[in-house]
Amino acid sequence: MLKVITVDDEKAVKQGLRKIIELHCPGFEVVGEAEDGLEALELVRLHNPHVVITDITMPVMNGIELIARIREWSAATELIVMSGYDDFKYAQEALRYGVKDYLLKPMKIESVSKLLNGLREENVRRSAELERYRSCLWACTGIVEKLAEQLWLLDEAGWNGSLTAISERIGGDLLTDDEKALLYADLTAYLRRQIRERGLELEDVAPTERGSEDLFVRNVDHAADVIRANRNWGQRVAIRNALNHIHERYHDPELSLEEVIALVNVSPAYFYKMFKEETGRNFKTYLIEFRLDKARELLAGGQYKTYEIAERIGYPDYPHFTKVFKKYVGLSPSEFRKNMGIF
Repeated sequence: MLKVITVDDEKAVKQGLRKIIELHCPGFEVVGEAEDGLEALELVRLHNPHVVITDITMPVMNGIELIARIREWSAATELIVMSGYDDFKYAQEALRYGVKDYLLKPMKIESVSKLLNGLREENVRRSAELERYRSCLWACTGIVEKLAEQLWLLDEAGWNGSLTAISERIGGDLLTDDEKALLYADLTAYLRRQIRERGLELEDVAPTERGSEDLFVRNVDHAADVIRANRNWGQRVAIRNALNHIHERYHDPELSLEEVIALVNVSPAYFYKMFKEETGRNFKTYLIEFRLDKARELLAGGQYKTYEIAERIGYPDYPHFTKVFKKYVGLSPSEFRKNMGIF
């Protein structure tokens, strides 16, 4: 239900509005009524309404001041002003504060229902667009986490595959050009954070006229150049062997740090230092993140139940898996799957 607050110093006006909304505007609910702007502000902060319908001329605080104060507090609230013919110039003034529309008194059922029902349809459309954007963002951030790991390990074939996966996901989600540009900007910032957590800072890459996807690819290339210049990957064969072993055995719940160190036959102190330098993570964090990356892939695929996925990535204790997943991902497995559009 979309919440509505009405504001007018005449009780009959508010009663008439409530009746019209209840009978002719499905999907809306009047959650508060105020006699002046000051009282209305308290109700707005209490209810965070979707719509405020306010008169212009009122005691204590008039409608123009009220909508200005509301707009300072919330950019999302839809504002509608009511006015008589004598106040028409004030209604026009209100438009500069982002007022959606105005209603002339005495109000007609057709005018109110047409305006509010139009708002409802617009809200449904925006909600669908937002859900599509959020779903795409969640899917792509998971790929970017893998991309950051591939960059850090200088796995060029791997990160090119991730770039293709991101491009295909964004291209298939019917996003507008502005939404794509915003999405690529968000993913760039997320990639920089992933690399920063591993100890390297990335500089801004100057945009060109070739588009947001091209800029994202050039940021990835820049990240690869920075990593190459700051690391001596390949000189520590023991760590490469350790990573290969982890990638092959991550699904085994018994896989341990001691097992890996014994396999590569180096001292624990050397292993701790070199592993952190090469991966940007300690062994425990690296293993958890690698397992969760696999979990996200399986959740996105939709072929397995969540408890089956937990077992497949080395977590036979399902409650422990869900706890770890939410801690690192920010959502429970079921919430993540829902955001991916899989129910």
